[in-house]
Amino acid sequence: MVRTRKQQGTALILALVLVATIAVFATVFTSSLSALRRTDRQQRLRAECEQVARAGIERAIWELARSPAFREATGQVKGGTYQVSVQPVPDQPGQRDAVSTGSLPGDVATPLRVVLRARLSVAQSVEITEWLER
Repeated sequence: MVRTRKQQGTALILALVLVATIAVFATVFTSSLSALRRTDRQQRLRAECEQVARAGIERAIWELARSPAFREATGQVKGGTYQVSVQPVPDQPGQRDAVSTGSLPGDVATPLRVVLRARLSVAQSVEITEWLER
């Protein structure tokens, strides 16, 4: 079968349209995958930062078990830092509110921070009675 120039031109245009369509789909797929990886990384870093803040609460429990007069501490764990402070709860003897701020180094403008608050019961042992907010 002999093809005319018009048929060859039409085939070329269809091939170019097909290549362009595939290129668009590849670009969209790559962009979606990149956004998904970025979101996954942010969630992982937030979970790590929350663990650092939780370490601050655990430190407060440990320190209060040693000395009920404990008020604040800082520390490093898992590449992050925490700062924890403990205050007595007014009109509730044996209760303390602990606030721990965990932070991980991020970019220069926005390091990642998570603040955890817990109500602690200080009696014969120290335990978390409730999480005040997360």
